[in-house]
Amino acid sequence: QDIKLPNDTVTEFVLWGGKTSPSIIFPLTSKNEVIAVKQLRIAASMAKEKEMWVLELPGGNASPNDSAEAVAKQELLEETGYEADKITVLPEIWIEPSTCFTPYIPLIAENCRQIQEPHLGKSEILELNLFPLEKWIELVKNGTVNDAKSITTTFRALLHLGYFIDKKYDRGLRLPS
Repeated sequence: QDIKLPNDTVTEFVLWGGKTSPSIIFPLTSKNEVIAVKQLRIAASMAKEKEMWVLELPGGNASPNDSAEAVAKQELLEETGYEADKITVLPEIWIEPSTCFTPYIPLIAENCRQIQEPHLGKSEILELNLFPLEKWIELVKNGTVNDAKSITTTFRALLHLGYFIDKKYDRGLRLPS
């Protein structure tokens, strides 16, 4: 698509995105376990020319009239079988603002508990995983979790919950000195 910039230069951009913002959920159990999914991702598989299973946080796309919170509740239940006592919507994140015109909505789901088995859609091939929070952070740090939306949602959620910065909410995690 040709775009006219503020300096009157016209240049071609390849833009993509959806009509609604996907919700990405950082779900924690009462035992501080992160609920994650290992999901077959077709674009990554095509790029790497092999089957690519991506460890990521659950999430999904909204219908035009759905709130981010409603999407989070639905996707958490469908993908993992868990529900949360509390869901908090965080400020939007732009995963690729130079080409993607759709922001993602990160959310925190607290005190999650499993109430049913997952109910996956036909195109969803995934397995459920639980990780102690410290292990999840290590998986993000060492590159095992390499999905940008999961990494940014993790970091934003941890800061919102008071990790790293506020002794009032100290849960034993520290940034390296």
